[in-house]
Amino acid sequence: MKEEFKTKYNPKEFEEKVYEKWLKSCCFKGELKSLKEKFSMVMPPPNIAENLTWKN
Repeated sequence: MKEEFKTKYNPKEFEEKVYEKWLKSCCFKGELKSLKEKFSMVMPPPNIAENLTWKN
C-alpha cells in the first residue's frame, strides 16, 4: 500500500509535542561555564525579501 502525503502543513499535529520534548530535555538552557565553542546566529530583519537598494 502506498502512503499518501498530506498537501497542507498543519503545525498543530506535532509541533506542541516536539516543543515540549525540547523543554524537558533542556535544549534552551545555556551553561555559563561550558567549555564548548561559543557562537551566535544573526537573524535577518523581517523585510529582508524586499529590494535593499537605496531609493531616492
